[in-house]
Amino acid sequence: MCCPHTRTNTICSVFLSINPTTFIHRMTTLNTMRIEQIVTTAPSRPQQQCNFSLSLSSMPENVSLVEPFVEKVRSRYPINDEQYFNILVVLTEAVNNSILHGNQADPQKRVNVRLRASHRSFTFVVSDQGGGFDPAELLDPTAPEQVSIPNGRGVFLMQKLSDGLRFKDNGRRVNIRFKL
Repeated sequence: MCCPHTRTNTICSVFLSINPTTFIHRMTTLNTMRIEQIVTTAPSRPQQQCNFSLSLSSMPENVSLVEPFVEKVRSRYPINDEQYFNILVVLTEAVNNSILHGNQADPQKRVNVRLRASHRSFTFVVSDQGGGFDPAELLDPTAPEQVSIPNGRGVFLMQKLSDGLRFKDNGRRVNIRFKL
């Protein structure tokens, strides 16, 4: 069965919590029976923003859940194609880094993505439960000695496609800002 929300082979069920402003979309994948959540808090007044969050177990295949999350954000906010592409690439890279490098693909550990939106910008916060790292120790992928190395460009790409990137909590959390 294909889920109409994610266009993937998932079983979807939708629940409304006791608070009528919270929408919970649960996805259960058929082959691994994992359950993930996308939580959207709808505004009670038009001038308030929507807050979105995504919580994933650290399995590499869960990176594919970033796209439906970004689609959900796009359905609520006016995001042009360039912004959509940049957000999708940067969040995919951040979640992938958190799963593989931060949490070492340990399915018992979580990666969380949260959106804080204002009328001028989005700030996505991606956090993991790993040991952290020092972003100052990352090598410059544009340096001549690094150009032929096939990896190590993810954070560089995230910096170039976003309007601000700040690592916190010893590299276990990254705040990613996009101007609207």
